[in-house]
Amino acid sequence: RMDETLDLAAFWPGFEAEVRENLRRLEEGLMGLEDNPDALARVHELMRLAHTVKGAARLMSQARIATLAARLEDALRELREGQKPITPELKSTLLALVDDLAAALDAAGAGEGEQPATASNNGSNPSSEPVARASTPGPGDISPSSPAFAPARVDAQRLDNLTALGTVLHIQHMRLQDLSRRLAATVRALTEGNGHTLAHRAPRPEAIRDLHALEDDIHRAVEDMELTLNSLETMLLDMRLVPFDVLAPVLRRVVRDAARHLGKRVNLVIEGGQVHVDRQLIGPLQDALIHLLRNAVDHGIASPESRQQMGKSPVGTIWVRASTKGNMMTIRVEDDGRGVNLERVRASAVERGFLLPSEAQRATDRELLRLLLRPGFTTREQVGTFSGQGVGLDAVATVVRRLGGDVDIESVPGKGTAVILRVPTNLALVDVLLVRVGSHSLGVPLAQIDAVLPRENAVFLTNGPRRMVRWQETPIPIISMPALMGLPEQDADHIIVLSSGTRKAAIEGITVQDQVTLALRPLPALLKSAPFVYGSSILGDSSVVFVVAVEPLVRFAHVEGPRQTSQERKAEGKRPPRVLVVDDGATTRDLLRSALTAAGYEVLTAGDGEEALRVLAREGAVDLVITDVQMPGVDGITLTRRLRSDPAWRDIPIIILTIQARPEDIRRGLEAGATAYLTKQDFEEGTLLETIEQVL
Repeated sequence: RMDETLDLAAFWPGFEAEVRENLRRLEEGLMGLEDNPDALARVHELMRLAHTVKGAARLMSQARIATLAARLEDALRELREGQKPITPELKSTLLALVDDLAAALDAAGAGEGEQPATASNNGSNPSSEPVARASTPGPGDISPSSPAFAPARVDAQRLDNLTALGTVLHIQHMRLQDLSRRLAATVRALTEGNGHTLAHRAPRPEAIRDLHALEDDIHRAVEDMELTLNSLETMLLDMRLVPFDVLAPVLRRVVRDAARHLGKRVNLVIEGGQVHVDRQLIGPLQDALIHLLRNAVDHGIASPESRQQMGKSPVGTIWVRASTKGNMMTIRVEDDGRGVNLERVRASAVERGFLLPSEAQRATDRELLRLLLRPGFTTREQVGTFSGQGVGLDAVATVVRRLGGDVDIESVPGKGTAVILRVPTNLALVDVLLVRVGSHSLGVPLAQIDAVLPRENAVFLTNGPRRMVRWQETPIPIISMPALMGLPEQDADHIIVLSSGTRKAAIEGITVQDQVTLALRPLPALLKSAPFVYGSSILGDSSVVFVVAVEPLVRFAHVEGPRQTSQERKAEGKRPPRVLVVDDGATTRDLLRSALTAAGYEVLTAGDGEEALRVLAREGAVDLVITDVQMPGVDGITLTRRLRSDPAWRDIPIIILTIQARPEDIRRGLEAGATAYLTKQDFEEGTLLETIEQVL
């Protein structure tokens, strides 16, 4: 029902804890702004935190907290856009806003401010109606841990402890399996002989009998433990799973409030409510869906009058459809609204520096739609209550990709828009095909494997520099995993065909080992931003295995376009193009080296402009320079100017790849002589290799 009632008071403990944690992180971030050379790069994250507080406060009808958070977000946006410099005075002002937020939270918790009440269409206190309208959330609000599911999170603590116990048991079981295999090998050696052990004397018969008995006992123990473990895992999974429609009341309230605020009439239809999903996904999915629904009401659904003029019902419809296939869940958020104005997206991309005019003209509809997932991209000229603050659909994409999933967008002008989320249904256990890449173990989720093919039977194709393999009479892109991981290329016997929605891709350079069930553990902090893995586990021999995130890997294969490997170029007598990557961040250099090597390029690196000049003088033959802007010593702009003034390097293509995305930054880079100017989000979204191909 659209008038479903929510008791907001029940959610206060989760809301208060969430806001206090975000205020602590805001204070720490603001304190470090002035002395941090990469301060502006952190402002966007601080905006997200303020955005989170604002969205949660509006859901809790805490208008004072929401207003203060909006003021903080506005101030940070001005800082990010360069309208104000970072000064001690500005920092003091921002910290004062954080203090005011803490005071407002204390007052609300002590009963001195607005009290969490029952949210419904008709509040019991008529005087509260204006406050409810003033605090209606906007579509840009996305909270990484919304309080609306707080009671389940409190109960989930014991469940998480039980899950941790199950993980330990699973690891112990795998170790016991390994011990059993080793014992069996020892018994075979004693009974069959292997050169030295039994060359001079035979073992005692009773020793052989004892070993056989021990082997049988261990084997039975492994089988018993496996049965117990399977029962425990089944129980754990049942306890962790909740029906998708637990989100229904919150989602309906979001649509109702947004439609009422904007003077629109919207009906929400939820399908697949009985699909079960890991409760740990509920929080992130709720946050993403709240954002998408507000966005659909604001941007997609037109006013009743406009809809009637278009020959549509005055009441718009938004569908949220959930379904599962294997261990993947698909959620499709679709509206029957106006659709995306692709020409406006094209113009905005050029105006805001996301694309060059020539690139914008060549961009396909799919490429233009994926721009909507880029940080800071918007087609709106004015920022208002419901237009967002530059924290757009990229927030949804970030949440989903951290879960090992992906986001896609479809739109038909005049018909409507659909945003498709794909995420794993289970974050505790996953069935994988265990493979080796060099000395590294990877787990490929079985649910997303279409086939494992002998390499000798595969038909390889080339489309320009792109590498393809024929699968079911259709060419699909193929990725060399050793090249992607920055490892020496290796021969292997198999190719694995992967599936992500309707898209297929293949991987090679792997050795297939075994099919196992892994108990997932979170990635270490250093790897949380790694694009192609989403979890880790421990094998019976105590080695670490990383689980492949298939969705972004397949997207990488299609968007980036796998190129010929260095080995194939050498076989054809070609020298791979040489690229010099200049960046003071070791992580960035390693990530670019891996991606470019996977694409068939030879990569050199330098930590700043001065080192880059030395590398160029020493190496001589370099075909392309990719440089950051902010670096110690000789920065990227200065490096570009020096190269353009040197006859030896005057014509070399130079791509600036930086986090700085303001129009004035882009103009400065292009005026210095850069061939192309990309932000580091462009690398994540798959435009870097396409740009390299164009400039070469």
